[in-house]
Amino acid sequence: MKKVIAVVLVLTLSVTTVFANNEQPNLTGKEQLRTEIVKLLGQHQLKISESFVKAEISFLINRQGELVILSVDSENQTVVGFIKKQLNYKKLSIKELSIMKTFKMPLKIVKN
Repeated sequence: MKKVIAVVLVLTLSVTTVFANNEQPNLTGKEQLRTEIVKLLGQHQLKISESFVKAEISFLINRQGELVILSVDSENQTVVGFIKKQLNYKKLSIKELSIMKTFKMPLKIVKN
């Protein structure tokens, strides 16, 4: 009987430690890239009249691991300049993505 109780106790402790692990879920390379781009953009101080402005950026990652902005499609030229200034030739920490491949990403800049 003592052995059964000991086995149940060991199983309970091992199961609870597995589920108590609070690690962040693994993000895919593209999700990590989006997260890093949002972090690089940071908080803006742009004066925009709309509640938000949409933009689509085309970019690639060069051999040095830097983000190279190819184009920014948006109706607001202030947003275009802001995105280019904040992102162009910034070093990325993500290693899983293909270099010299063109990526497109939609963005929404929300009014502060």
